[in-house]
Amino acid sequence: KNAQKTLYIRLQSTSIKNFPVLLKSETRYLRDLKREVMVIFVYSTIFLVLILFAIFMYALSRDINFIVYVGYLLSIGLAFDTTFGNAFDILWPEATWWQNRAGFTLVGAQIIFSMLFTSRLLDFPRHLPRANFVCKVIAWVCAVSLPFSLLNLPVVWFSALYSYIYLVSIPAFFIIGIMLMKKSGLHVRLFIVGWGLIFFFGIFHILYLRN
Repeated sequence: KNAQKTLYIRLQSTSIKNFPVLLKSETRYLRDLKREVMVIFVYSTIFLVLILFAIFMYALSRDINFIVYVGYLLSIGLAFDTTFGNAFDILWPEATWWQNRAGFTLVGAQIIFSMLFTSRLLDFPRHLPRANFVCKVIAWVCAVSLPFSLLNLPVVWFSALYSYIYLVSIPAFFIIGIMLMKKSGLHVRLFIVGWGLIFFFGIFHILYLRN
């Protein structure tokens, strides 16, 4: 019962090699599983409510910003779920090829929508035309890279590209939001709070992608 055993595991992958190994008792495993399911449920519910609210607001106002926001929410939600395996378990359990490529494809889409949404929300064309131009360039670069992310290319290329974009853009947008706070209304203050949370949690996601 208490004998020691040595286990050898060999991993070979063209995708991210992040394979934590945890040994748990059945009781602890079930307790942790219950907690994880609760977190996923709350997280998914919040995203669903935000998406439905954005669709409702678009139906009322016909403002294209809400459609961009829906695209951002869908891409960021699916990117996180893909990275941590939830999407593979629930949405495409047999599609191993897509699971290996989906993470970076969805992160690229996430960057595109975040650039478009942020530049529109903070009104970069009026306040910061140069920042607006940079956002468009980054969005086009990511749009061009998306088809290549589906090919059998080293994922480290896309990991480096998207990680560096996030490492620069997340704090930059946060600082710009603070700078424009006096020139804009309540929506900029809400943006600063929301983007601050993305800055906090996004760092962990970037570190995970870089491993």
